[in-house]
Amino acid sequence: MPSAPPTTGSISGTVTKAAGGASIAGATVETDTGQSATTVAGGIYSIDNVPTGSRTVTASADGFMPANGNA
Repeated sequence: MPSAPPTTGSISGTVTKAAGGASIAGATVETDTGQSATTVAGGIYSIDNVPTGSRTVTASADGFMPANGNA
């Protein structure tokens, strides 16, 4: 009998400036499920135990406009 598909996964990535591509440490990344993480050096983040399915992710940081993406 095949096993059930996973019900959660993780979302990870890097937050960068639109102009120039420099990374942004200290940005907040939030999913449409309300889960969030703060980027570390290099703009890197990871959010675990995110329910499977299409997700909207929003990144925000002081001095920048929030940006949305799909995961």
